[in-house]
Amino acid sequence: MLTFLLFISLLLHIFTFIAIRLLFQKLQQNGYAGQEKTDTLQQTEEILSAFLHEIREENDRLLKGLDQNPSTYKQSVPKDEEVVPVSNKTERVQPYKPSHRKPHTSTTADHPEYVPPIPEVQQDTIEESVTAKVYSLYDQGYTVDEIAKKLDKGKTEVELMVKFHRKN
Repeated sequence: MLTFLLFISLLLHIFTFIAIRLLFQKLQQNGYAGQEKTDTLQQTEEILSAFLHEIREENDRLLKGLDQNPSTYKQSVPKDEEVVPVSNKTERVQPYKPSHRKPHTSTTADHPEYVPPIPEVQQDTIEESVTAKVYSLYDQGYTVDEIAKKLDKGKTEVELMVKFHRKN
């Protein structure tokens, strides 16, 4: 019995060492991949900071140029265009009317007023189920044979429905 327990213990230890070794290898692989991700993130951050630095330098040069010689950076209006002052009043603009079209002249006799169609009102039809018919006829006092003949159903089928009706 002791040898059996020692054998099982040895197998469990071997299995545990194999599992630890596999986990250690996976951890090392992920560690290298994580390092590569970190390096990529640092490179991206450096590129973005260099780009932002260049933009700041360009903005500073533009501001210095504006301070030194503001007349060169003013927008000039071409001589053919007039500068129209903007007023706060709003003017009514007439809609565009093409001259080549004839004005539409129609009489009411030609085109009567549109009347939308009125939907026909239909009554909902309510149809009683077979079991409801059986229950109502049974409540009216008909026997099982009479109900089966009236509804053209089997006697045992009607009996079953009546039995279910009694339970409820």
